[in-house]
Amino acid sequence: MKFQVKTKTKSTRCEICHQTDQFDEATETCLRCQSLVVANLLPQTPNSHFQDWMVNLGNANRASLSTRELLQVIQNSFQFYRQNFLLLISITAVSLVPLCLLQEDIVRYYFGIKDADLRIFICNIVPFILYSFVIGALDLAILKRHRGEGITIFSAYHNVFSRGIKYLFTSLIGRVYQLVGIAFCWLGVLYTYPSGAFASEIAITEEVYNMAAFKASHRLGMRIPIFLLLLGLTGFITPYAVTEALNEILSNNLYGSSISFSGFSYFILIFFDILIWPLFVVIKMLAYLRLQNQEATANNQNTPATFQPRD
Repeated sequence: MKFQVKTKTKSTRCEICHQTDQFDEATETCLRCQSLVVANLLPQTPNSHFQDWMVNLGNANRASLSTRELLQVIQNSFQFYRQNFLLLISITAVSLVPLCLLQEDIVRYYFGIKDADLRIFICNIVPFILYSFVIGALDLAILKRHRGEGITIFSAYHNVFSRGIKYLFTSLIGRVYQLVGIAFCWLGVLYTYPSGAFASEIAITEEVYNMAAFKASHRLGMRIPIFLLLLGLTGFITPYAVTEALNEILSNNLYGSSISFSGFSYFILIFFDILIWPLFVVIKMLAYLRLQNQEATANNQNTPATFQPRD
């Protein structure tokens, strides 16, 4: 007996998992099962963390925050930023204003440091380290104010510095992961960026450091990787873009597409870092708290009730 196919309709669900929530009818691919296919094509190694994360990519996205929830996080962040404007700006300015003195020309001509390697260390490595403490102090202030607790500039920095090298290492490596994610966006979405996105927040709120912090960060970060990456790109580019626009308006003296960090431009950039950058820290922190809440709720629902005998 011969069978003849008269009509063929597009699939409306995945033929593997038989679900529709992550099935794209246009391409007839399922994100959940596609990640399994990609993972099986990867080389089999005993410690293939990347392969494990690819396998779990579909499941992680099922528990992601919805677009509506993310918009609510952004709205709440603007409101929180306005209500705590002075505290957030003060915490940022305490560290970033002295960084104005670490400009290349000032270090070279006013401090009299001629050694090129030493200038690179002072102008690049030192600010990179100080930014980690600023992020920690901001995260702690946001956490305390979110809980309705009081905090001062001094207590925020004192608490962060008391964490010592454990916090500093976790925050620095987390930021390196994020920079790699920004430089290599596709790789960053699936691997490095989620691993570093919440490293500082986890170190501050849960006092978990090193690899444990990166694993927890990846677990939460993989739920909203695209949002985190776009947030990081926007937070990184915005002060530079505003500075370049002001340069064009005020001095009309731009050098190609890059910004001259000498003189007026450099101080404008620091100013907008102090003004704008804390807002992005607030958005990321509130997104982290929302994900943490969601995870805690899911864990409570999956925990079986224990039998309590009556007296």
